[in-house]
Amino acid sequence: MHWEQYWNSTDGFSSFAELKNEFGYPKEILHFWQKTLSEISSENLKVLDLATGKGALAIWLKAAANSQNKLVDIYACDAADIDVSSIKSNDEKLEKIIKDINFSFATNLEQLPYEDDCFDLLVSQFGFEYSSWESSLKEVTRVLKPGGQAVFMMHSASSQIALNSAAGLSVFKSLVELELFEKLKTLVDLKLTNQQLEFTNKNKQLIKSLNEFSLDNNSLQWFQDVVSNVAKIMQNINSESHTAIDKLQTNVEFQIKRLEEQTRVSMTENSIRSAFDEASLELKIKSINPMSVDEEHFAWTVVIE
Repeated sequence: MHWEQYWNSTDGFSSFAELKNEFGYPKEILHFWQKTLSEISSENLKVLDLATGKGALAIWLKAAANSQNKLVDIYACDAADIDVSSIKSNDEKLEKIIKDINFSFATNLEQLPYEDDCFDLLVSQFGFEYSSWESSLKEVTRVLKPGGQAVFMMHSASSQIALNSAAGLSVFKSLVELELFEKLKTLVDLKLTNQQLEFTNKNKQLIKSLNEFSLDNNSLQWFQDVVSNVAKIMQNINSESHTAIDKLQTNVEFQIKRLEEQTRVSMTENSIRSAFDEASLELKIKSINPMSVDEEHFAWTVVIE
């Protein structure tokens, strides 16, 4: 499972690694979940974070509950087999919170290990949509208390995330079609065997092919990330270069799988409603609303009761 590779090689709590706070979340996301928690009046609240990853949302909700003086038990599960000991923080308060969360990994959303009618609130952020809805919605119905709610933040097909992911997927597939990694290995072999003329000619051909890529703002960064690593390898060709190329190729193949899956689960409002209708369960969509970050469409927020 490629998500296991991702989470077990990622130090941060979330995939939003570009921001400086430990969760990596934009302020709009933090505000949304804090508001969600504050609107529930139940005492001794029991919450389950579905498809938690390394627990960023679960940890944030527990921290928010503490700040609101709410007694909240947080449970969190994910299909990936994540090493619990890798979820840690240098912040003492966060480290204590992490230890208070009931994590359950290698746990499919289609078969939850919890009793019937036991949760007041189910949450998921960019996770539930990866499951098989027909089965996972049955589990949502089963474990949610009567009168309880499920609140999901879901990938939108028209969000900048989806557009950026589609651009990255196109770049990576084009590089594979170019046979980039095979050509790099050929260049390394030519260099190491002192076939300089052949090396120079093939190197020029490869550079020409890369320069012919048509790139927009969404695809440029994906392309540059790969090419910068290629440049590092080619600047210092040695006996370890094949291994470096293999590592880069593995990473690109992993990214292709991840982005293909993310593109697949990026939805429209109509496709979300259709998926619920097809499940034919005793669940009602209370609302589907667009969410913006920095004034750009970011996701759908779906409230189910």
